[in-house]
Amino acid sequence: RTARTPIPIRLGIRTITEGRPDLARKGPETKINVRDSFLSSLLSHLNLILNHIF
Repeated sequence: RTARTPIPIRLGIRTITEGRPDLARKGPETKINVRDSFLSSLLSHLNLILNHIF
């Protein structure tokens, strides 16, 4: 179970960096928005993982 933990996190990182390269090219405000959306998706992934484990 713990071995499967990094997989959704890696997918989330790939979604942010590769899926939306246009966001990475824009100004600092967009980068902050990308980071916020990444953090929220990371939190939801962690919630799913914790719910799966416990």
